[in-house]
Amino acid sequence: VVLPSALPMILAGIRYGLSRAFVGLIVAELLLSPFGLGRLIMTARSMFEHDRMFATVLWTLLLAGAALAALARLEARLLRWRA
Repeated sequence: VVLPSALPMILAGIRYGLSRAFVGLIVAELLLSPFGLGRLIMTARSMFEHDRMFATVLWTLLLAGAALAALARLEARLLRWRA
């Protein structure tokens, strides 16, 4: 009985963690990695390729939005009894 009642809080924590993970990923790649999306953004910015920079940022936002939407659909399916 405890797990079904705790499931909304567990899924809220996963949703919060997923959104923070995307932010942490980009920040870590901006500062530390020679490869990845963060480095691609910084390289495009330093070479004045603003179209590439904004395309990378937009792609990252779309990917994060799709992941959060998929999690919301999973949450709606698992918590059908709550609606």
